[in-house]
Amino acid sequence: MKTTSTLRAFILSGCLFYSGGAAVLAETTFTVKADEVIGPNTRFWQAAGHDYLFHLVHQPMGQLLLDEAEKHQSLRYFRTHFTFDKTRRDRDLPGITVGGDVAEIRRDGSVVYDFSRVNNTFHEYVKRGMKPIIEFGFFPEGYARDFGPAREDDRGGDHEREAVPRDWGQWEALQRAFMLNLEKEFGKAELKTWYFEVWNEPDQWPAEHVDVFLRMYDLFAAVVKSFDSEYKVGGPGAYTPVFLDKFLRHVQHGTNFVTGEKGSPLDFVSYHLYGISGTWVQSEASIYPRVSYFNRHLRWIERILGEYPKGEEAEFHLNEWGLASRFRRGVDRFPELEYRNNHVSPLFLVKLVDQLYALADEGVIKTDLLLYWGFSWEAERERMFWGNRELLTGGGVKKPILSGFEMLGRLRDDRLSVKGPPSGGRIGILPTREGDRIAILLYNYEESDDALDRIDSVEVVIEGLRKVDTLAWTAKVLDEKRNNSYARWLSAGRPEAKSVGPDQAAEWGRIEVVEKGEVSVSKRSARITIPMKRHSMALLEIVLESN
Repeated sequence: MKTTSTLRAFILSGCLFYSGGAAVLAETTFTVKADEVIGPNTRFWQAAGHDYLFHLVHQPMGQLLLDEAEKHQSLRYFRTHFTFDKTRRDRDLPGITVGGDVAEIRRDGSVVYDFSRVNNTFHEYVKRGMKPIIEFGFFPEGYARDFGPAREDDRGGDHEREAVPRDWGQWEALQRAFMLNLEKEFGKAELKTWYFEVWNEPDQWPAEHVDVFLRMYDLFAAVVKSFDSEYKVGGPGAYTPVFLDKFLRHVQHGTNFVTGEKGSPLDFVSYHLYGISGTWVQSEASIYPRVSYFNRHLRWIERILGEYPKGEEAEFHLNEWGLASRFRRGVDRFPELEYRNNHVSPLFLVKLVDQLYALADEGVIKTDLLLYWGFSWEAERERMFWGNRELLTGGGVKKPILSGFEMLGRLRDDRLSVKGPPSGGRIGILPTREGDRIAILLYNYEESDDALDRIDSVEVVIEGLRKVDTLAWTAKVLDEKRNNSYARWLSAGRPEAKSVGPDQAAEWGRIEVVEKGEVSVSKRSARITIPMKRHSMALLEIVLESN
């Protein structure tokens, strides 16, 4: 089937991406230069994490998620809390210890180490070509004193994060034993591809404990680097600019608590950012998350990094993000969180990736890793589309956010030059190429839209097509109805998790081709015009053919 260059002919030929009755609006044009590479597609977004991976990874739903991530190249790096902790238990999963459970102090004062649970978890990643980001926290039982004030969050009192090592030598010995274990278990070459992080969200430590945290960083970095200087260390896993500034000031100018010299090693800076965070306004999700919030906030973070040479030179990791914080909250209490179930989440993800690439291209800030905080906890509890911040829901059904990761995973290795409307608007584009294949991800998403039945025409002009006569293309569209597992579940009558079998789960999560065709190349150029419904995204996969 040959498609023409005009929207009218495109519609008349039956090649509608949306067959509704709404009027088609003004056209947006992007010109993609197929022969101009602007940089690599670093796939910095291939990352996820959760508080409880030392448990979830070994459950059937966690195994399913890892297998799917490997199959679709959607996720590569994984981060979790409680590496050294054994006391944390999830109130919704009674009897489950979610920490690494690595150390026990006996009555005679001796310490017994057991790193098997942590090792087994990391092996699940490594055998699939995946990598861990390892937090050196929190304190095992009996390792800490002088706790900070208890504070409530979604897990309950969380004060074991804010304390002082009872014995600094004991704390160092644990870290050295842990590193020795990792080298024996995985080898130096593998560990050089991992990231080692000091802690998680120390922002609320009492003022008198901040120097304790900085000393903990210096000790952590000294221990890890003593095994190999090429191992990558960083932190602080903060969520406030003020604390990030304190940390970078110490790393750049402070007196190292271990060496007595000026400054500390730093390979990456880690920071957390959500579309809605904290307690929310009036304890409800009453403010809608916007990608532009990330844009503005990161411009401020860049100013802080720019004050410190080590901050500028280090990799930058957003190693927790989501549309909204509080992973336990669901649609039972907060109906607004339906966007964590439906097509809005993958649209937000793709627009965010586009924005982060644009910031890097502008020379503002380069994001080296973007890590979504969610995994299979909703599926573990056999809850169907509960509105939690997860990638799998009950029955092992992929949530639309995971479909978004899979569509991003279809992009090719090289990013192509493109001219058209700047990033950050309603309509955006991510064009890539690898050999004779081009993959382009388009989105039509403005967070505040209310006229969602409208259709915008998007014209993609591909230039620089040498020795090419025809483009054969397919399109996969994700919107409120198509390639949307949430919509499929609603249409099925909202069945409970126990009644959803593997075949049905796979069918609901499958991403199918919506349209396909061919376009002739003339004067090294070709056009594909796409009517896109608002709040939709389309993956164009193109094969360059020559006679």
